[in-house]
Amino acid sequence: MHAIRIEEHGGPEVMRWTELPDPLPGPGEALVRLGVAGVNYMDVGARAEGGPGWAAPAILGTEGMGHVAALGEGVRDLAVGDGPGRCST
Repeated sequence: MHAIRIEEHGGPEVMRWTELPDPLPGPGEALVRLGVAGVNYMDVGARAEGGPGWAAPAILGTEGMGHVAALGEGVRDLAVGDGPGRCST
């Protein structure tokens, strides 16, 4: 997968398009393959200053939409392939 990642806080120059290993969902988690990702003003603050939950290194982008690609153990209310309009929360 690819992500916008920061290794330190600062201006836009600290953002890097980074290739990372594909994640695996843990128990009770769903892996969503994003079709659309959003980087919004919250991400600007996280990049510039950090804050609770935003220690560097960090991946920016707090909004997204896509389809369920894999399920972790114990997930029963979703199915692989579910996407917008099907997922409850």
